[in-house]
Amino acid sequence: MSGPITKKSFGCKAIRLQMICPNKITSFSILLFAIMAFLPFQLMSLPVIVTGHADQMPNKLVRLIVYSDQFSKLEKTIASTYTNESGEFDMEVDIPETTFAFLALELKKGEFYLKPGATYSFFIPYDTVRQRGSVFDELPLRFTLESEDEGLNRMIGEFNQSYNEFVISHTNRIYRSRDKTLVLNFAKALTDKYASEGEPYLLDYMKYTIASLEWVSKIKNEQEILEAYFDPDDPVLYKNIQYTTFFTDFFKAMFGSTHLFNYDDMTAAINSEKGYVNVEKLLNRSERLSKYPEVRELVASLLLAKKYYSPDIRKDKVLSIFTEIEDKSVFPNVKLTARNYRKKLTHLEYGSPAPPFRLKDAEGAYTTLAHFEGKFVLLSFQRADCPLCLDYMSDLDALTREFKGELQVLTLVDEEGFRETVEYARLRSFDWPILTIGKQILVLEEYNIRAYPAYVIINPDNTIATANAPLPEEGLSFFIRRFRNQYQRYKEGNTGE
Repeated sequence: MSGPITKKSFGCKAIRLQMICPNKITSFSILLFAIMAFLPFQLMSLPVIVTGHADQMPNKLVRLIVYSDQFSKLEKTIASTYTNESGEFDMEVDIPETTFAFLALELKKGEFYLKPGATYSFFIPYDTVRQRGSVFDELPLRFTLESEDEGLNRMIGEFNQSYNEFVISHTNRIYRSRDKTLVLNFAKALTDKYASEGEPYLLDYMKYTIASLEWVSKIKNEQEILEAYFDPDDPVLYKNIQYTTFFTDFFKAMFGSTHLFNYDDMTAAINSEKGYVNVEKLLNRSERLSKYPEVRELVASLLLAKKYYSPDIRKDKVLSIFTEIEDKSVFPNVKLTARNYRKKLTHLEYGSPAPPFRLKDAEGAYTTLAHFEGKFVLLSFQRADCPLCLDYMSDLDALTREFKGELQVLTLVDEEGFRETVEYARLRSFDWPILTIGKQILVLEEYNIRAYPAYVIINPDNTIATANAPLPEEGLSFFIRRFRNQYQRYKEGNTGE
């Protein structure tokens, strides 16, 4: 079982507020209340305390991660620390509202829900963090969780289990029958069960889970879903993961609704000179979206992100429309979402800044990409327990001779296999830096390393050429030549201007 196993809550954390002169209203009190009424919402944040124990895992990075926005799902670390020699850790962070979150140990992540004013205590067993292979392909981080959060994590866990059991047990009736009774009765039973808890996040979470079920089971058609769940008088629930998931799935499916949109129309709108204006005109074909500008602008961002990799879509047009949305929208969260989509879509693309690092070589000297500016750099990510990684080092040696003076190879290896890799290279007279990742493990996340070996080609100006270079035997030399020629044409074009 993955994810948090939530034990029974021990009640809400008590928060004491000391009041001055409670029986007397003074001019100072009136002024104070007037000031507080206009304070930004984020100033009303409450502290969250997170403690834990990672069994037999000393000196390991621990992070609290949330989504900067839950549409683009761009991750943001809001607190970090290291386990001590006993594997214990603690963090404190202020948050303004309940949100979906991850606890990360090194690069493995497990899901839970953060609530302002709550306390959380995690236990991470040793055997879940010792698996080999790509850290991205392992099971999610497993832990047990004791939380004082008014039962939020426990209730969401119970609801998810009931929902999964219901769907598995009644799949045929849900998806093949037009009988609404089964789903409606299930929804009512769960709503009745948790309504008395008065937990807004949970109730919204349930509401939009049921909305997804009503949609996919065709209990409600597209227009009925729009009318039931996207009323212009209702707020956009930016922090509720079930709302944003339903929103994303539903509107992405709408892009295939031929009575409103079609591929040619969407392509023409995005690629046009007045891209932002024409995308809005396209979405205004939906009467509901025409009356709900905040949702319409979010839907525009979803459309742009979905079409970004389409061969018929100009990427520069997509990015310019995101910029227009960010500049022109009156909704702060829409601006943030558009900005995050641009950042996420362009990460590790050709010409984007290469994530920086500062790593030690075998002599203990620090190495950075800036040291090799003016040369192409080939980053080789590998591990000592990967025989193929070591075998390919001979091919890398051949590349250094082929591109002598133009290409710098850097091998990045985890701390456990560092000395073994250094010795392997020394015995074969491989003459390029072997760097230890050490505690800078986030370099793997920043370069999206999912398997070993992995190769990344960096341009001479420290921008990305490709973050998905092939293996040496699959044409790595050809790729380096291709990007060398492409970069030369780019430089000559700029010089000509």
